[in-house]
Amino acid sequence: MTGRVDGRTVLDTTAVPGGEGLTRRGLLGGPGQWSSDDVVRQRLAIDVTVLRARDVTYEERALTEVAVHHELTHHMLEVEIEVDGVPVTGFGCDGVVCATPTGSVALDRLAGGPAVWPDVDALIMAPLRAHGLFSRPLMVPPASRMAVTLQQGSRPGVLWCDGHRTVPLAAGDRIEVRRSARAVPVARPGSFSTV
Repeated sequence: MTGRVDGRTVLDTTAVPGGEGLTRRGLLGGPGQWSSDDVVRQRLAIDVTVLRARDVTYEERALTEVAVHHELTHHMLEVEIEVDGVPVTGFGCDGVVCATPTGSVALDRLAGGPAVWPDVDALIMAPLRAHGLFSRPLMVPPASRMAVTLQQGSRPGVLWCDGHRTVPLAAGDRIEVRRSARAVPVARPGSFSTV
């Protein structure tokens, strides 16, 4: 079976329900499901927190990416981005994606971000069709905390985690992304030679 794997399922359990963890790239799951020929690697995951008026309204983990996107296709978001509490810039855009190396290939195709080798410890932030001077992706150390804030007066947005789970966002909401304390084990049959 191929398709996207829900990072929350993998992070919350070591079992792969119904074999849904099998992807074209490998098998996500626990040691009891791997053969001695499989190559097991730990993949970086991210934790995301949504704050509204300093109150936590949503927390989640993601394996590949977290995307802040506009709610309506014909409207832009107005965002400000920060790294480690330092404002980087603000701009209008269709959205902002924060990704792990595992999610960087999709980010590369979607936003022109770098395709990062899975063993590299880094986090990536890339704007989607930014309307401003800053339109290039950022790659930061894994200990960094990235933040995206919907500016006051911005249109509503939506947060997507691993392309599955969504939560509505309002102007003033702050989305914080950081490395998860728990990595995700990915086992690949020994015959696979791709990342």
